[in-house]
Amino acid sequence: MVNDLLLSAKLETVFEPHLEPMDLAGLVRDILQKLRDKYPKVAFSIREDNHLPAIEADKLGLTSVILNLLENAVKYTFEKPKIDIVLDRKDGMVSLSVADNGIGISERDKRQIFEKFFRVGNEDTRRTKGTGLGLFIVKEIVKSHEGTIAVLDNQPKGTIFSITLPIRKNGIGTGRVKAAAF
Repeated sequence: MVNDLLLSAKLETVFEPHLEPMDLAGLVRDILQKLRDKYPKVAFSIREDNHLPAIEADKLGLTSVILNLLENAVKYTFEKPKIDIVLDRKDGMVSLSVADNGIGISERDKRQIFEKFFRVGNEDTRRTKGTGLGLFIVKEIVKSHEGTIAVLDNQPKGTIFSITLPIRKNGIGTGRVKAAAF
């Protein structure tokens, strides 16, 4: 919780991504292997474009994004959890989507889930612990990479988080890339 608070404060004030060449698919596979060990009852799957290019991104930042999305998918899926990750390339962008078969997010909550300290549901319906900082952190890191994030309904139930990140070389297209650690 303390780390999330510190990171969220840094994201609002001084965070700038340290861009380096990165294999996003490799990063996702590494994280997925650790989560499979941690959550052996969860059915994780990954589908990736065979020609996915390397991107320039902040490895620590994207690790936080991927972990937050996958941990939330596990946390809000109570029965026979199935989480699908898709990596694709579209129009000069790389997309990452995380789909679950969990409880879903109401239309009203979708408008607020990326706000600091917001938690889905109410105290009577929440069965999970959290700070309400995870999706705020995800949004800010994606934004710092000049990417986008969207939340959609999964059919027949659940949620899909979809992220797009630009493919760029040597920081071109970012007027503000500097080294930063967190």
